[in-house]
Amino acid sequence: MKILQNILFVVIAICILLALFLPVIIWNTMTKIIRHEDLAEYYKNVAIGFDQAGGSILYNQEKFTISSWTWHMCDKGHKENCLFMHIINMLMGNETHCEDSFKNEIHEIQEDGDLE
Repeated sequence: MKILQNILFVVIAICILLALFLPVIIWNTMTKIIRHEDLAEYYKNVAIGFDQAGGSILYNQEKFTISSWTWHMCDKGHKENCLFMHIINMLMGNETHCEDSFKNEIHEIQEDGDLE
């Protein structure tokens, strides 16, 4: 029964996200333009947020992005993740993107004292 509750929760969360995503992005973009704030930083934070959500969905790792945990799994010998890692690195235009992401994220987590 617990699994059905969790599935329902995920479906509801996805529906809410899809319904609000575009209006919120448009609103925040307009607000930042009016206030002469940095749009690049905002879009970067949005992208990182989605990447972290992806880490939760793909790997059950809410503290890590897809890139960083994919490198970690490849480094631990999970060969199926290595191809995925190379694809991500290629798309990002940096052969060490995933490794760099992991090192940055682990450093931030250690600084926050949030490493389990």
